[in-house]
Amino acid sequence: MRTLLVFLILTWPVPVMADALGALKQPGVVALMRHALAPGTGDPARFDVEKCGTQRNLDARGRAQVRRTGKVPRARYPP
Repeated sequence: MRTLLVFLILTWPVPVMADALGALKQPGVVALMRHALAPGTGDPARFDVEKCGTQRNLDARGRAQVRRTGKVPRARYPP
């Protein structure tokens, strides 16, 4: 039970603070975002990393989520 509690605390989502977004202006700093909503779980049958058609690609909701997510840094920190 204790391990589960520690895991939940360490993986609990937290809002990104303005200072964290501001840090992206520093040379050599990058942000990595794995992906947005994609239907399904795990790797599909016949998954091939070299072939996008075999992967769990974003659906319409995932593409909309990415567009919304990208608006924040573009609006606050234009190039």
